[in-house]
Amino acid sequence: MNNKFLPRVVSLLILLALLFPVNHASALATPQLPPVDMFQLPWDQGLAWFAVDGFDNGSKRPASSSHNYRLGGAIDFAPRNTMFTGEDTSNFWVTAAAAGIVVETSNCHLGIAHDGGWITQYLFLGNIQVNLGDTVARNQRLGVIADGIRYRYCTGYLEPNTPHLHFMLRPTMIGATFAGWQFNYNPLFNRTTFTKGLITVGLFKPLLNVPIVPPTPSPTLTTPTPTATSTELTATVPPSQTPTATAPSGPYVSTIVNATSIQIDETTLATVSLNNVPAEGYTSAEFTCTYDQNLVEAGNIVVGSLFGADPANAVNGPQNGSFIVAIAGSNGNKATTSGAVFTFSAKGLQAGQTALECTARVSTGNNVLTDLPSIGTSLTIVDLMPTATGTETPTPIESVTPAATQTSTPDLPPPPSATATPVIPGDWLTFTNSKYGFEFKYPPEGQIVAGNTDNFARINLPFAPGTNLGEKYLQVDVVENANPCRSPVAASSFVQSSETVMLNGITFLKETGQEPAAGNLYQFVAYSTARDNACVSLSFVLHSVNPGNLATPIPVFDYAAESAVFEQVVSTYAWLALPPTSTPTSTESTPVASPTPTATLTSTPVESPTATLPPSTSGTLAGQVLSSEPVAVSLYDATDTLITSVTANVDGTFSLTAPAGAYTVRATATGFLNAEGPATLTGGSTTTMPTITLLAGDIDNNNVINQFDALTIGMNYNASAPSAADLNNDGIINVLDLELLAQNYRETGPVVWE
Repeated sequence: MNNKFLPRVVSLLILLALLFPVNHASALATPQLPPVDMFQLPWDQGLAWFAVDGFDNGSKRPASSSHNYRLGGAIDFAPRNTMFTGEDTSNFWVTAAAAGIVVETSNCHLGIAHDGGWITQYLFLGNIQVNLGDTVARNQRLGVIADGIRYRYCTGYLEPNTPHLHFMLRPTMIGATFAGWQFNYNPLFNRTTFTKGLITVGLFKPLLNVPIVPPTPSPTLTTPTPTATSTELTATVPPSQTPTATAPSGPYVSTIVNATSIQIDETTLATVSLNNVPAEGYTSAEFTCTYDQNLVEAGNIVVGSLFGADPANAVNGPQNGSFIVAIAGSNGNKATTSGAVFTFSAKGLQAGQTALECTARVSTGNNVLTDLPSIGTSLTIVDLMPTATGTETPTPIESVTPAATQTSTPDLPPPPSATATPVIPGDWLTFTNSKYGFEFKYPPEGQIVAGNTDNFARINLPFAPGTNLGEKYLQVDVVENANPCRSPVAASSFVQSSETVMLNGITFLKETGQEPAAGNLYQFVAYSTARDNACVSLSFVLHSVNPGNLATPIPVFDYAAESAVFEQVVSTYAWLALPPTSTPTSTESTPVASPTPTATLTSTPVESPTATLPPSTSGTLAGQVLSSEPVAVSLYDATDTLITSVTANVDGTFSLTAPAGAYTVRATATGFLNAEGPATLTGGSTTTMPTITLLAGDIDNNNVINQFDALTIGMNYNASAPSAADLNNDGIINVLDLELLAQNYRETGPVVWE
């Protein structure tokens, strides 16, 4: 037998040698990407699987890990986000990504050589259907993903595993395209994303396997698609057909879903698009999406780039079966072509059918909103017993949201109402950062890890032992001139919710989400706030493992109990009053200097009551400040003491009088960046400042227009307060205010006035 197959083995080894370049390092330096229509995703066509782990830069794994992007990278895929050892994987088929020859085999993996020197590798397999030397077609079934019991996982991996496909393309898969999805990686933030057309998604999002070009004859295409828990082709091809309720000839908005039928606890991706966009384009748009909240949970709203790079967006909800997404192009950008505007996830809660529809109002920049026709879709949720059983155990560790979302509405306030926690135990310790001037308290069992600096610190927090929770810690980051101000932990992970909260009188951006690894989960809740040029983030992290993968099952940790301390800690956060030292000095000198002029003024009228002093010692400052809100114009002396102030007229013109001298003039309006500049008043004459237009959007009055201001619009959408968010002063906060904000997005103040 060995002699019989020896020639074949030798020839295959020669083939392998030819396929791999001699200088592997130089080959990786400038990889030639495969044709975009060459590869499909490595599972049955028409199904959507999820990426549960991505590329790495060495921060999570050893440099030798196949996930390391320098080695070509690897992606872990699974039919669901929550898989557990021992479940039935007999219908979760792994298929060939392209036609080729099987050049590697073992009891748990395969390697296939393709045209152009490309090699695909498939690990953690069971029930393998092909042999060494076989020729395979694209989409041909190779095996199923191992369940860890009937088919053992590949050995040699340190982390606990769940059923998944460990997939690789060599020399590299970064930048390569599979079924139209380009695999992207940002090593700075250690983030893996997948882009198809205008849609970019990250981990834990469904990736539909529909190749760009129909495959060449494949033996498996005639085989009935297995009724696994994945999305079926018949539910996906219709996206382009779903809105066939006779599409309008003019502009309209459409909503489609990757799968029109899902199981309970499964998720599908919904895409909202603008169609037949006129040549003049839209400067902003407001979308109102509705669904049956008893059947579906909406979330993970991701705005695309149809309105240009870095658009301003505001989200209100989801709550009570609806949410609003407002988008405005920043810095002159607008939507001038048709395409996807944003996506959101729809998770099945209970069996039934619901309509999914997003209506839209658009603006061309004329401060008027125009309704567009809309075409929606429907989503069916089915209840299949195997799935219900399978997701029972892992649910608590799938993500931060499931535990809170299980009851559909409590997602917004999970354990927040535990804000009866201003009662902080008296034995809590105090963490102080003197350089940036802030402090907070934390439990006495907390341990500050060695190596902290003014810009970084880690505090290991206590947690209940005997569960699948491995570590719980607080990471403190201070970043100067951050724009936007947000947690580095959140920026490098996948955010599931984002909102503005106020604790202890301080506004924070609160973000929740997770960062996965096969068999592991890092869940976080991050709070960020800024003062002057310092962005301070308190990021709480819970690192757990899948209990189903351990030899001896252990209890799942109580997320609500373990995370309750997060808001307690943040509620003690306070800025330190650094300026008090200099402030008293200036206030003391002012009164001292003040009596002297008073004495002089008293004696002057006695000696010379000629009334000729005012014209010679006072000057007038005049000008015009344009703003949709009332404007205050003020003069300050060299010690920044207010000398005089006046409210500008309705047309923005103003005139004020003060003693001759050099001043700083400052114009302020609620919701706008301040403007300031030097002004010299000459006795008996008028100094005229140039006309200036204040920049709208600084709603939180911190001299920067950013996502915090947009969030305020989202939180108060369709309301009339706070007035600072009603930038166009029309009595209602909506996308037209966001449009004004977007014109000045990322601008900082004060604006120079001279």
